[in-house]
Amino acid sequence: LDERQGVSYPDGVVLDDGTVSVIYDYNRRSDRNVLIARFTEEDVLAGTNVSGRVALREVVSAFRPLDGLKLEKGQTLGTDGVTVWTDAKQIGIEGRGWMGRPGTDDYTRLPRAAKGRTTARVWGWSREPTGMSVRFLTEGKGSFPLKFRWGIRDNPTAVDPQTCGRIDVYGRKKGCAWEFVRTFAPGTMPVAEAAMSWSSEWECRVYLPVHVNLASFQVGLGRTAKLVKPAPLPFAEKPIVHYGTSIVHGGCSSRPGLCFTSVAARRADVPYVNLGFSAA
Repeated sequence: LDERQGVSYPDGVVLDDGTVSVIYDYNRRSDRNVLIARFTEEDVLAGTNVSGRVALREVVSAFRPLDGLKLEKGQTLGTDGVTVWTDAKQIGIEGRGWMGRPGTDDYTRLPRAAKGRTTARVWGWSREPTGMSVRFLTEGKGSFPLKFRWGIRDNPTAVDPQTCGRIDVYGRKKGCAWEFVRTFAPGTMPVAEAAMSWSSEWECRVYLPVHVNLASFQVGLGRTAKLVKPAPLPFAEKPIVHYGTSIVHGGCSSRPGLCFTSVAARRADVPYVNLGFSAA
């Protein structure tokens, strides 16, 4: 009926006139086509269309991207055909040192040149995005879905990935202080997703996990909303840098937003780089 790779979930029925109808999926995660095939038992036995009713690969439903949708650099369209995912690197990662310099990996706190010049423990802890956050504005009418997706690498230093892999969402209205909104545990591994309702009157800041190796982070919005980069914080070129051990690292904080360097950064509204390493 259909010899292509990617065919799945067939289901058939025999009609009163003897016609066999089989419906099935094709590439259900990319093309997302639903097709139907029609034939009779006589056609199968003869190996040809003797009934005159054979019809193969008829498309019942096919995914079509949103009309006029233009994706920018670092954006991908979700499998639902509605959510536009934006890579955090295109938005801007705050709280990371050596930004934009060669040899600096995403979501890590020391450049690759530091490997071998620090202890193995410090190097391992430096692979974690402690103190980093993603800050952005949105444009949209009323309330709309706001989604997050983050990938977690294997991390032997994480005592409990469900706790250590959490993200914290904070929001503030213009001229007001930051307020805690919600925390999300990873749930599924190694890629986690979370969703909530949001309004464009709020600026959003998402704190990345404290004790995991983060592979990726994305923000998702539907067709009714748009993501906007905020203005840089004061002293963006000369952030406060705090070096220390486990307390600075956030070893005793229950959520990433409660690491005391993150609390200080919110209150002062200035960039803050966390270089705390447990047992350093």
